[in-house]
Amino acid sequence: MSPLTLTADQARRIAAAVPFTPVDDAREALHALGALQLDPMSRVERAHRLTTLTRMPTPRAGSVATPATLDDMLWRPGEAQLFEGFVHALCLLPIDYWPLWRERHAVRAHRFEQDAELLEEWARVRDLVAASDAGLTLGELELAESRTTGWNYSRTKVAVERAVSAGWLIVSERRAGVRVFDLPERRIPRSLLEAELSPDEIDDLLVTKALRVLGIGTLRELARLFQVPRMRAEAALGRLVAAGAAVPVAVEGWDAAWVAPETLAVAEAPVKSLRWLGPFDNLMWDRDRIHRIFGLEYRLEAYVPKALRVHGPYALVALVGDRMVGQIDLRADRRAGVLEVVGWVPHGGRVPTARLEASLPGLARSLGLGEVGGLGLLRSSTTHSSG
Repeated sequence: MSPLTLTADQARRIAAAVPFTPVDDAREALHALGALQLDPMSRVERAHRLTTLTRMPTPRAGSVATPATLDDMLWRPGEAQLFEGFVHALCLLPIDYWPLWRERHAVRAHRFEQDAELLEEWARVRDLVAASDAGLTLGELELAESRTTGWNYSRTKVAVERAVSAGWLIVSERRAGVRVFDLPERRIPRSLLEAELSPDEIDDLLVTKALRVLGIGTLRELARLFQVPRMRAEAALGRLVAAGAAVPVAVEGWDAAWVAPETLAVAEAPVKSLRWLGPFDNLMWDRDRIHRIFGLEYRLEAYVPKALRVHGPYALVALVGDRMVGQIDLRADRRAGVLEVVGWVPHGGRVPTARLEASLPGLARSLGLGEVGGLGLLRSSTTHSSG
């Protein structure tokens, strides 16, 4: 049976629309995406908040959001709603994914168990956490004479991070932004702790989620989103196709690709939304995919010397409909309550300047800011505009 044929335009529409299921709060965003990347940079807003806000309704004129309250929806005391774990980077994951991470935890636990000296420190940490009422922060676990400073990790810090990656500790709560480490058995429902899924079941669930998050993707892209080994992802796609949960498609210029059946209707519908995407938005994780589908070469310039930057240290991408039309350098001045436009670099074709400009006050309100400054840079840097 020949795969369904899609044009590149149809495939791009799917890729631009499907990742943006509307949500009302941060928990819905986490479940819709399967992961929210964490990063401490906050020139505009913290990564997980910006990704969430991009999918939430824009506050009405006259009202200003408080993005920090999103954190209260996520990290909570008591029974875990989520856990911090690694995908390609440190992410928040729904607690339902704990059984899906069992293999990864086991691999990292095996490596941890080879370090006898570090295991001694882990034993001390484990006893302290077990004796606590509701978990401890790193500061409460570290010895006074040996504390972490910057990238100079104490032995306690290393042991704690290894224990988290091995599934021996869980982070599902933060106190005033500080991670709280606790024993999984005190935070995770027994049904999830005892759930035993086969490798095939794990792969099928993760590849299915990748299809729903990306909308369309090649084998490499679908495997890469949740770091499923390529050969295992290929086998999972075979099972999903047989079950009617995935549809093979042929797209001109692409390798073999797949879509979820329910997303095919999106290929015919014009995409009308305008979104500002942060560098750690789930759609932006795979830079090669972004370049192939949208023609945009994106790189985070935060660690590029200032004189060599083109787009700014934390540029957001303007996704208008199914086109990425440029990158904007923004800075949130929280003391002044202003979202400042520092730079704008258009990308390809006709750029709807007026529409971009009109969207920025809403973005500012989402970020808890009342005004937008520097709009002249947006106008002067764009050679083609429309209303």
